[in-house]
Amino acid sequence: MFSSNMITQTILKDSSTRFLEKKAIASASKQITYKELEESSGKLAALLIENGAERGDRIGVYLPKSIEEVISIFAIGKAGGIFVLLNPVLKKNQVEHIANDCGIKILISNSYKLRNIDNMIHGFKSVLRIFLFEENFEQIPNISSKKIFPVSGFLEKITDCLIQPICIPSDIATIIYTSGCTGTPKGIMTTHQNLMEGAEIISNYLNMNNDDVILSILPFSFDYGLDQLLTTIRVGGTIVLHDFLFSEETLKTMEEQKITGLAGVPAIWNRIVEMKNNTREHDFTSLRYITNSGGKLTRETIFRLMDVFPESKLYLMYGLTEAHRSTYLDPSMVRSKPDSIGKAIPNVEIYVLNKEDKMCKPGEVGELVHRGALISRGYWNDPFKTDEIFRQNPLTPSETFWSEKVVYSGDLVKSDEEGFLYYVGRRDEMIKKMGYRVSPVEVEEAISKMNKFWSVVAVGIEQKNLEQEIFCFVVLKKGAKCTKREILHFLRNSLPSYMIPGEIIFKERVPHTPSGKIDRALLRKEAYTFLHETH
Repeated sequence: MFSSNMITQTILKDSSTRFLEKKAIASASKQITYKELEESSGKLAALLIENGAERGDRIGVYLPKSIEEVISIFAIGKAGGIFVLLNPVLKKNQVEHIANDCGIKILISNSYKLRNIDNMIHGFKSVLRIFLFEENFEQIPNISSKKIFPVSGFLEKITDCLIQPICIPSDIATIIYTSGCTGTPKGIMTTHQNLMEGAEIISNYLNMNNDDVILSILPFSFDYGLDQLLTTIRVGGTIVLHDFLFSEETLKTMEEQKITGLAGVPAIWNRIVEMKNNTREHDFTSLRYITNSGGKLTRETIFRLMDVFPESKLYLMYGLTEAHRSTYLDPSMVRSKPDSIGKAIPNVEIYVLNKEDKMCKPGEVGELVHRGALISRGYWNDPFKTDEIFRQNPLTPSETFWSEKVVYSGDLVKSDEEGFLYYVGRRDEMIKKMGYRVSPVEVEEAISKMNKFWSVVAVGIEQKNLEQEIFCFVVLKKGAKCTKREILHFLRNSLPSYMIPGEIIFKERVPHTPSGKIDRALLRKEAYTFLHETH
């Protein structure tokens, strides 16, 4: 008999009791029921405890998206540990940075992923044990066999155990590392309460239920991807694990598995709408909703998505890992307000504050500040960054002596007269040109109106005279033709001179971070290289 705690008690334990023999997780090669997920995660938790895992220990999971990864997530929660999900696309130096930054004590992986880091595993200063989900570790050189244990061999020996509840809601459940697109990845401390509240709030406004079959194509190391897992388990639905490699393969899976819900980022949705003609060959009548986060969709992509999935509700959402999820636009408003990120989710209040921490008027640009549910504990081992982003609520009367933390997102937004919010850009990405502050988003949207590009990204580049210039990277649609001169001529009729890009670079595809966001840092480096080579 297992006695579990927090995310496992509230989310997995409850659903495994109600939906014992129901399929919980499915992959291309196998599936697992709620009963099997509960038992397997309990056994792995016992194995972790037997090998020295203690409350609060950081336990890394470096696996491809798989049933084993899901088992590991819940097992670590049961053992009282903090799970740290290492995106399977990360390279050696990135894995080493995260492992050493948070002091991973136990690593759960497989021989294939471990081979990627075998020649620097000794750089993992804190790792004491490595558990593999198969027994091929003899082929991995340079690693002491004393450190490595096959999970399967040990789990078979565990028949029954008692795991007492270890954690409370305010304890840290996971450290989620940012993609690092604006610098070195930072670990965001997310509590059990954050995960539980997030699963409840999101599943409620998406109207999820136990009949849902959710296609999971985002990595669980991305908080948006983790949402799909936890919300599905909470309602007793089925989650189908899928690697997004080819749009056609994904569409076939959606049809064959009768998928009811799908979450994506702009890069995914852009590739799907590129296949508009092919999508008509599929039956998507089971698809009840789709969601977008991780970046802004163009109006054209939004309307084409609604054309591809006419019977599905489209939720446009905004979130930041520091506070999980902040806003969503009701699907009934998408056609009338396609540029909006909506309003605050339940149990959350959104402020739009100016530099003096005063509320902005409608139409006035200010910083989005998140108040209420889902606020994380800050950044691991970085008190200065934590104090910069997680601040005292400036609108709380001092007489209350109430210390309430709010999250300053760094994102600039504005609201309309009805209170709907509109994303303007990152505070640290605003471009200063000719004394003006220019939003990259505004430039991107102006070029997108030509209807010839799949992707448009604007960045600011500092020149030798310390003035900034606007560089734009564009990706043409298939069959479309356009020149730099044509773009500039078009913009001169719609933008003031200080917003006209100084350089336009054509690319076949823009780079993305492991979480699917546009990698603006890499594009800035490319722009600096271009500037250096041409001057």
